[in-house]
Amino acid sequence: MNAEAPLETLADVEQLSGVGFRGGGEVGPFTLTDVLQPNPDETQPRGAVRASLEVLGTVLDPKVQVRGQLEQVAMGKVALGKANLSFDYERALSTLAVTLFTGSSGSCARKARCSSTCPSPHC
Repeated sequence: MNAEAPLETLADVEQLSGVGFRGGGEVGPFTLTDVLQPNPDETQPRGAVRASLEVLGTVLDPKVQVRGQLEQVAMGKVALGKANLSFDYERALSTLAVTLFTGSSGSCARKARCSSTCPSPHC
């Protein structure tokens, strides 16, 4: 993570909210088995997850971008395919997009947006 200001500005609490920052990283790969624990009578999903993360902006105006892939997804012995995921946050708007791929030609894409100023608790 990098802050885009001189050290004396970072030490001033009143100016800190206007300081730009930039950072990022990689998550994974890890398996679904590492993070999911189904009930004993349920089938354990399998697959590998990896993602990249980028954050930038200021404390008052952050931007977040996550891009991820879920590979070799299966339930028991049934191969399901793979998925691409994206999440973006900017100016109080969250956008999540998922594309699922099965076999050689099947796919399903979905996108959802939610504003943090939304009056409903369910957006």
